[in-house]
Amino acid sequence: MTNPNENFLRELHHPDVPVPEGMQSAVAVTSFARLIDSIYNWGRRNSIWPMSFGLACCAIEMIATASSRFDQARFGMEVLRASPRQADLMIVSGIDKYIPVDVYVPGCPPTPQALLHGLIMMQKKIDGQSFGNRNSMPWYGRGPSEEVPLPVLGPDIVDPRQAYLLRRETAASDAVAGETDASA
Repeated sequence: MTNPNENFLRELHHPDVPVPEGMQSAVAVTSFARLIDSIYNWGRRNSIWPMSFGLACCAIEMIATASSRFDQARFGMEVLRASPRQADLMIVSGIDKYIPVDVYVPGCPPTPQALLHGLIMMQKKIDGQSFGNRNSMPWYGRGPSEEVPLPVLGPDIVDPRQAYLLRRETAASDAVAGETDASA
C-alpha cells in the first residue's frame, strides 16, 4: 500500500524536471502556482464543516453518517456547525429550485453511504479548483459571476413576487361568492 503523502508528492512533480527514484517520496519539484493550489485545496477539502440541521428521517441519516460505523470525521467533516454563518456545507432537499447545487445525493432519505459519497464528490470538486482558472473559483474572479438561476416553480410553490395576482384572484372569487350568497 502506498503512502498518501507519496501520491501527493508525485502529483506535484513537474514533468520536465527529473527526480531520482529514491527521492520522489521526499522531494517535489513544481511550479509555485501548482503548489499553492494543492496546499490551499488540501486545507479546504479536509476541513469541510457541514451544518447540523435536519428534519425527520434526513436528520437520522446524517447522525448515522457521523457515528462510528461510517465516521465522516476521517474525511475532515466532523465539526458540525449549528449556524449557516459558521458552516461550509449545507445538506438540503428540494433547494435546487432556488439556488445552484454543487453535488446531488440520491435517496429520500439518503443513506449514510450515499451521503459519504456526496461528501467525497464535493472534495473532488474542491481538488479541481485552481487560482489560475478564475472560473473554477468564482468568488476570487474579476468581473461579474454567473447569475443565480431563477427558480422553476411547480404547482405547490408560490412565487412571492406574484402575490398581487393571488390577492386579485382571491378578491374576485370572494366577490363572486358574495354575489351568490346575496342572491340565495
